[in-house]
Amino acid sequence: MMKKIVVTVIGILAVLGLLSLMKSKDPVDAEQVNNVEHVEPEQRAVTPKKPETVEAVDSFKAVFEETRRDASGRILLPNPERMQAVNSQTIPEILHFLFGWGGQDGGYQKRVRLVRQLPRDLSFNEVSALVEFLYMQPDQVGLTEQDYNGVGDAVMEKIESQQQMHPDYTDHLVLIYYDEAYSEMWRDYCLQHVGSAYRRVAQWKRPVLRQLYDDATASGSVMAGTALLAMRNSVGGGGISSGDVRSSALAVAEDPAFRDSSRLTAMLVASELGSPEALELAREIVDSRGLTAHFRVAAIASIGMQGNSADLELLQKYAQSSDFRFRMAAEAALKKLQGRMAAQM
Repeated sequence: MMKKIVVTVIGILAVLGLLSLMKSKDPVDAEQVNNVEHVEPEQRAVTPKKPETVEAVDSFKAVFEETRRDASGRILLPNPERMQAVNSQTIPEILHFLFGWGGQDGGYQKRVRLVRQLPRDLSFNEVSALVEFLYMQPDQVGLTEQDYNGVGDAVMEKIESQQQMHPDYTDHLVLIYYDEAYSEMWRDYCLQHVGSAYRRVAQWKRPVLRQLYDDATASGSVMAGTALLAMRNSVGGGGISSGDVRSSALAVAEDPAFRDSSRLTAMLVASELGSPEALELAREIVDSRGLTAHFRVAAIASIGMQGNSADLELLQKYAQSSDFRFRMAAEAALKKLQGRMAAQM
């Protein structure tokens, strides 16, 4: 199950290769489940539905502002009308298992397996039903919060794997991100998946997503680390450059108003993108005993990414540390740094 970024020594070491802090999934039983039958699109009994696409950034913001709120301004979602519309008559039968209908055993592992077995050519109505699942609260579909997040992650991956991207998919992710009625963890999942879908989004929608990234990396944001990883995955899709990500990451890394988990992720992202300022920051942090071990381990990883011969002595010192966290990080960083130096000879 994909979890919110929780930094561990192993997670930080993985960053040295591919910055793969984004996902850590629980294993799913490989047993084949045969009760989801692949039906060709033209055979499915669905009624084509015209996509309700957002035609401009302003109109999207207007839709969000019209969302139901209580007297204090807190967003009230799920919307009752939306929830009333989600039932066994409005959701295609092929997806009833996802909502726990039909007397099926709807545990976490089985639902994840069945979602992953769905074809990549689902109809518009079927993909829309997957989107509706993202608005559910865990108890509405008979899951714990943790299991719902895991199933929802699989649902978003299936939506993103479709041959035709749902035109409104990222609009829904943005709405959920801004809706504090949902858990911080679920909003974090949705933010992360914006980065997965960015390159397939219509160009005119990208300013909204860029605004989302800016909001999510504003000072004090609790999801800045996830936003930076999503931004990094959006590079090359238009509207966001490596320089944009590097600049945002450095700002987060240097700002103590952010959580340490966000700051160390930011330092790693900035280092991966070649920020000399991030390297200097890492050198300062690594010996700062007032900071957490996780932060200092991330600093060691950052030095391994873009350090030079001047950093060898420091890394060799930590490679002899009695603390296995520093020792493992330093050994990996040394290997990376020495390999890069050898390649430059």
